[in-house]
Amino acid sequence: MQKKIIALAIAGLASTAAFAQSNVTIYGIADAGVFYVHNSKGTDGMAVQSGVLAGSRLGFKGTEDLGNGVKAVFVLEQGFNIDNGSQASVDNGAFQRQAFVGLDSKAGTLTLGRQYAPAYGAGIRNDAFGGSVVSALVTLQSATGTSAVVGSNARWNNSIKYVSPTIAGFQGEAIYRAGEGGNDMASNEGYGIGLRYAAGPVNVDYVFQHADTSLTGTGALWANVAGGIEEVHFVGASFDAKVVKIVATAQLSDFGGKQLQQAAQTELYSLGAVVPVGKGNIHANVAYLDQNGKNRTSAGGSATSYALGYTHPLSKRTTLYTAVNYTDLSYGAKYAALAGGTTANSALGTHNAANAVGGFGDGTTFGVGINHAF
Repeated sequence: MQKKIIALAIAGLASTAAFAQSNVTIYGIADAGVFYVHNSKGTDGMAVQSGVLAGSRLGFKGTEDLGNGVKAVFVLEQGFNIDNGSQASVDNGAFQRQAFVGLDSKAGTLTLGRQYAPAYGAGIRNDAFGGSVVSALVTLQSATGTSAVVGSNARWNNSIKYVSPTIAGFQGEAIYRAGEGGNDMASNEGYGIGLRYAAGPVNVDYVFQHADTSLTGTGALWANVAGGIEEVHFVGASFDAKVVKIVATAQLSDFGGKQLQQAAQTELYSLGAVVPVGKGNIHANVAYLDQNGKNRTSAGGSATSYALGYTHPLSKRTTLYTAVNYTDLSYGAKYAALAGGTTANSALGTHNAANAVGGFGDGTTFGVGINHAF
């Protein structure tokens, strides 16, 4: 009897020790805002919108110490709409935001699953709104359907991703998305690299991504590109002078067929600033999108978006915010759907701004909201 008690005690201690080497965290964001929408299509009204400052989500992440500086890691993250309690419609997966598992060591991190392409993080780091859907940059990125966006098109299924350790401020990452395209296994594949330098007040990012149509596939510029691909170069930089943080981005995207015959080429530029005011911050940015239709099958055109906002933290985890976005679009009739919306924020109206006849129009969105992280 005594031996059984001792054996049970040892087993209990062993399981406790094993559990102590593992760490699982439940986390999330609950974000909702009330916004007024007006655009030249005739939309006027109020909307309660989920995920304005940041997407509402529930996630699980964990690590297990395997010894010798090696850890097993995983993330499972689901998006949801807090305005009606439904699952976010991004790709309709159970864990549609992120789902991956891998190993982390001094040599870097290698993961498998559904995960972010390099442009996602680069966009957040160099956007005055940190990737919010009211951002001028994100508004125009989403309209084109590019894979270089802070949104669903930057989440790649069936991917293998490596992130290097940081050495003297430099860090690199690479991703490959397996095609798994039926008879043509090379179909639907994608790959990308990201390089970053961060030291003191300076941050610089460069990203290159090659994406098959299934990785993007939505947005105005894909309307006339059947079975096409995109190649995009993205550069972002920021400088934090404490009294103001300046951010800027530039990206060039070629949309075309399997041999990259160009159906359209877009240039997208943004400039923004974050200014501390008391306990909060003022956020402002402007973005300009130009589509070059010369010698291509698509008409040319342009779009300009402006955004201004203020965030005020009530605590480390709860933030109040207000923002306004004005977007003016002057695209040809082929791209009347430019602002049709490729993300869940289409109800805000900024992505519906140009649904006037011929694809020309403007839209304004203004509102307030609350963001709580847990």
